[in-house]
Amino acid sequence: MNKIRIATNDMVLTVKMSDEQANVWFGTLTRALLGEYPDIAEPVEMEEPRDEDEGEPAEEPAPQESYKGFLRITCVHCGETGSFNARYPIGFYRCKSCGENNALHDLHRLKFRCECGHTWVYHTNAKERIIEQNCLACGMPMQAEQDKNGDYSPL
Repeated sequence: MNKIRIATNDMVLTVKMSDEQANVWFGTLTRALLGEYPDIAEPVEMEEPRDEDEGEPAEEPAPQESYKGFLRITCVHCGETGSFNARYPIGFYRCKSCGENNALHDLHRLKFRCECGHTWVYHTNAKERIIEQNCLACGMPMQAEQDKNGDYSPL
């Protein structure tokens, strides 16, 4: 059994897989990250694996919340709102206006119902009492109101 680990200053992803899968994924990810520029890679000394019995066990980072599907996110830095469909679970949103990252946590359910018959369900970090969004099918404006739990229901 092997692990592939991808880390940034704020996030860590570790995936367990067979040795064969790990070798394939390592090569794939390396080529995707470096492309035709292998000279930009910085060599890093590998740490020797510790015995589990030695010292205190390493703390696993707390899992970060992630969301997929329709999201309506208001940037905490500049206040601009972006609506999009995340096909894969994401843990942050990069604002198109200011370029800052916004961590996604404690999002509320947002449900719209259009006169054309379509229903749209989003997740949002919005704080407004009433939210308006155009229908993706017909373009008509739809509204939803926040309830006492923070979720939004169609008006």
